[in-house]
Amino acid sequence: MFSKKKLRCLVVYFFASVLLFMQGHASTLLLDKVIATVDEEQILYSDLEGLCAQLELEGKATDPAARRNLLHQLILSKLFLAKARIEAIKVEEAVIQRQCDAYLAVWIKQAGSEEKLVAHFHRPIKQIRAMLKGDLEERALMAEVKRKLIEPVVVTPSEVKDYFERLPLDKRSYYPTAFELLQLVIYPKVAPANLEAAKQKLLAIKKKLVADPTAFAALAKAHSEDPISASNGGALGWVAMGTLDPAYEAAALSLKVGAISDPVWSSFGWHLIELLGRNTNQYNTRHILHMVHPTQEEIDLTEVELNQIREKIVQGTLTMEAAIQQYAEDKNNPHVPSLTDPSKEQERISAALLPVDSLDPAVYFAVEGLQVGEVTKPQFIHNYRKPAWRLLYVKQKVEAHAMNLVQDYAIIHDRLLQEKQQQVLQKWVQDAQSTFIIDIDPAYQLSDGL
Repeated sequence: MFSKKKLRCLVVYFFASVLLFMQGHASTLLLDKVIATVDEEQILYSDLEGLCAQLELEGKATDPAARRNLLHQLILSKLFLAKARIEAIKVEEAVIQRQCDAYLAVWIKQAGSEEKLVAHFHRPIKQIRAMLKGDLEERALMAEVKRKLIEPVVVTPSEVKDYFERLPLDKRSYYPTAFELLQLVIYPKVAPANLEAAKQKLLAIKKKLVADPTAFAALAKAHSEDPISASNGGALGWVAMGTLDPAYEAAALSLKVGAISDPVWSSFGWHLIELLGRNTNQYNTRHILHMVHPTQEEIDLTEVELNQIREKIVQGTLTMEAAIQQYAEDKNNPHVPSLTDPSKEQERISAALLPVDSLDPAVYFAVEGLQVGEVTKPQFIHNYRKPAWRLLYVKQKVEAHAMNLVQDYAIIHDRLLQEKQQQVLQKWVQDAQSTFIIDIDPAYQLSDGL
């Protein structure tokens, strides 16, 4: 019987599989063999060794117990793949292709070049792409099988109430004070004369490149204000289309390979761009960046402008949402971001509400004494690349409290739903053991039923 802990391991396997794929296929094994089958789905010795290699990289044990647990994970994944094959479940080819292109671009960038990636895998880029695509397709198929299995699961309000009342006190979460905060960020407007002066500096650098195209790397190291790429001669490496600033990407893709652009304006500043290569879904460039820094007078004028906007919000003649749509450069991200990775945070009251310990201290101290509907005075954001002023608005505030049905119904509902879904998956795995033909090499035989 598979425990909940073992089923959770499958989820971990899903997220780790691409990295494990790299470990498992980085070199060609001289000896490989089938150590288990689930219907027509095979588990190879190299599959298990790839997982063990990843554990070792993380400093974890790969003793017999750990290896048995890893084999459980692999068998679970093959059970779901066997189910997908029998039910002829398909995944969208275009989605898999986009994911494959994105991962491959990251790998090429990490390796340093496509040639280095090919050398690392000891096989042509076409084979690397095919293996990666197959791995991503398997992950998508497993996820689709699970989705279909848990789709019918529902919980009723009475079930939520009964579940909460049976929940021991030590299992009821305690939530710190949380805020939903909107922000209106405005950047100083740089005078046209200053923008033109910065552009002329890059035009002067381009003249040097026209005279000597081989000098790009040296000039990038000497003049580019992008410290990461400058140290690498301006190289950004292979990236998937849609990754970089839209203006930068449009200019880069309009070039012929080996050509250098005129100065291109983006949200970062002025760029000289050289296109080094491109294919259907990726491109490779290097650049020289010259940022345009506002004067102190331009910074002060922005504070005055934001104070005028704030006054309208306080008087009720302008809502915060309308102000963001009218004045903000980034209208699609009005919420204050969390300081921590949301996936690593503990259970939240809602996605929009940020616990106080996930807020930047400057944000917390600015809104600590505010009530819902109130707005801060302008705050200066000290950013060397692009200083700005912002207003913070308290859209929602929930005081610290112990879990209860009134404030936390949605969380309790979701927790119960997840438990019921997990039970469905667990029962399906138990039944699948008698439905599918599972054959394990005696040397790898598990001791708990498989």
